[in-house]
Amino acid sequence: IQKRQILMKVKDKELQGVEEMKKMTPLLGMKTRT
Repeated sequence: IQKRQILMKVKDKELQGVEEMKKMTPLLGMKTRT
């Protein structure tokens, strides 16, 4: 259970970073999506 919680936290941080990158460079966000 703890491992899953850590994974979720890491994923949340990754998603936040992706969202920030999308705001800064929409083109880059589209590239990472595909």
